[in-house]
Amino acid sequence: QLKNLTGTAVCCRQLLAAASKSSQRLNAFSGPSQLRVLSSSVTRENQAQVNRCHGDKERQEKSGSNGGTFAAVAATAASVAMATVAVNKDTNNDEKDTSGNAANLPSVTLEEVAKHNSLQTGVWVIYQNTVYDVTNFVDSHPGGEKILLAAGKDVEPFWDLYAVHKSPHVLSILAEYAIARLTAADALELQRRKASEQSDDGGKFANEPKRSPLLVPINKRPYNAMSPPEILMDHYYTPNAIHFVRNHLPVPKLPEDANSHRVKLDLKDPTNEEKVNRSLNVTVEQLRNDFPRVSYDVTLACAGNRRNEMAQWRQARGLEWRQTAVSNARWTGAPLHLVLKKLFGLDLDKARKLGYRHVQFEGMDGDSITGDFYGASVPVEVALDESRGLLLAYEMNGEAIPADHGYPLRVIVPGAIGARSVKWLCRIALSRQESSSFWLRSDYKTFQPSLYTPTVEDFVRAPAQLYWPVVSAICWPPDGHVIRDGYGADEDEVVQIRGYAFSGAGAGVVRVEVTTDDGNTWQLAQWCNLDDAPDDVDDSLHQPFGQRWAWRLWEATVPAPKPGQSVTIACKAVNDNGNQQPERWSSVWNARGLLGNAWHRVTVKRGQ
Repeated sequence: QLKNLTGTAVCCRQLLAAASKSSQRLNAFSGPSQLRVLSSSVTRENQAQVNRCHGDKERQEKSGSNGGTFAAVAATAASVAMATVAVNKDTNNDEKDTSGNAANLPSVTLEEVAKHNSLQTGVWVIYQNTVYDVTNFVDSHPGGEKILLAAGKDVEPFWDLYAVHKSPHVLSILAEYAIARLTAADALELQRRKASEQSDDGGKFANEPKRSPLLVPINKRPYNAMSPPEILMDHYYTPNAIHFVRNHLPVPKLPEDANSHRVKLDLKDPTNEEKVNRSLNVTVEQLRNDFPRVSYDVTLACAGNRRNEMAQWRQARGLEWRQTAVSNARWTGAPLHLVLKKLFGLDLDKARKLGYRHVQFEGMDGDSITGDFYGASVPVEVALDESRGLLLAYEMNGEAIPADHGYPLRVIVPGAIGARSVKWLCRIALSRQESSSFWLRSDYKTFQPSLYTPTVEDFVRAPAQLYWPVVSAICWPPDGHVIRDGYGADEDEVVQIRGYAFSGAGAGVVRVEVTTDDGNTWQLAQWCNLDDAPDDVDDSLHQPFGQRWAWRLWEATVPAPKPGQSVTIACKAVNDNGNQQPERWSSVWNARGLLGNAWHRVTVKRGQ
């Protein structure tokens, strides 16, 4: 079979050669019990070899037996290569187990771990009583040298703030660096310290609000939760209580009186980011009284919505959101362009002439470890253009904004990924530079599908993601649903389907199509007529061209499968620019798992 697979043998030899080079680079160092620490760094050359040999799942599925053999051979070669990298023999040729298996790891004390707190002494961290040497990972860490903040310490308090680390993918990477376990006495001492910290006025999470039990949490600290798909489609305006929640950091301490909340507005020196030429404050009460009250219907969606589907095709980094990290609300507030014009005399032309290129937003939610605050920015062409609809919002669905959604003030950037609509707004600044926030500079960015492991330099070079592409998804029935007669299939032997569709940058959705034969034939879905939807929701006056920021809810019926059989249903949306969702994940996959908009598929089965 190998003879019939062109290039496979060559590919395997290249993988083994790369592994051999990596093995030669492994370094030993002196530590407790003369532990050997292995370098698991992989050069771009090695990664490229793996990428070329790995192939994607779709190609393997469509390639038949030869393709399957190729995948098996390539996987075997990759396994051998990784095993070669992972094993280092000492002078007496006894192999050392560095797999992270607790039974095979020596014990160390908290005191010993604390000594390894720099690149010079080695960077050791603790996670769930296991000790890891991540010295060789520092240069590859997407957050740069922030990882050094945890050097010599327990990493969990840091991961409580950056919950993206608590994914199977990250934990599998961490396992490669395991070198020891805490002694039993020190494990108890660490637990005692944690309990003491958490009892101190609730610690960093003392201000968390009460939440609806209907939400579907995917992370507790910081709290992140999806809207319940079963009832999301029952409302054009998502009730505040079940609007999806995306918190990057703990909920900050919030003022009791929303009207007295102040936002600082700065005009930075275009030639010196650290210098402020002019500064003033504005209160929520002033925004209410001194500026027009404007309301827009806006759908917000986390940029990682549907990441779990993308990750099933190939591993992607981040919280595994399903298809309901999306909600729709009517936001009310003061138009940002009018606020800046009245207070600073700035319009778009003047701002450009003065050298301003970005408007930065900063929230009150801070990282108590680094002192950084969550922030984002948008180009001045977006912020100061009336047609883009940016709001300094103080109401959500006719009520004060709930704590989880930005009380007392939130900037709303219609059509953009949710991360740009900064919550708990406390500062606005015009600058020549985009926000220096970690999340803008080093997080919400997409890359080509061939780049499996972006480096810090890759994040620096890539532009920050602003707008959503066109997307639709099925909320009912759920994937894997089993239809019982009388429960899911009606008397006419059809299955009822319901879902949503939206598009970024104000491009409206003109139609949604549904298929049950993998795209060979399609049928048009119908728009839902919900009681809480505006009477003119289908009227261009409600959402003029270029300002169609709200979702469209749709429904369709398809023939039910015969008893004991199943059917896969897929949907796609088309926007008024003619753009439509791609068929496969292979064309939109990216390492951060953002902007997932391949056809959404669910499979339902008919009971016997």
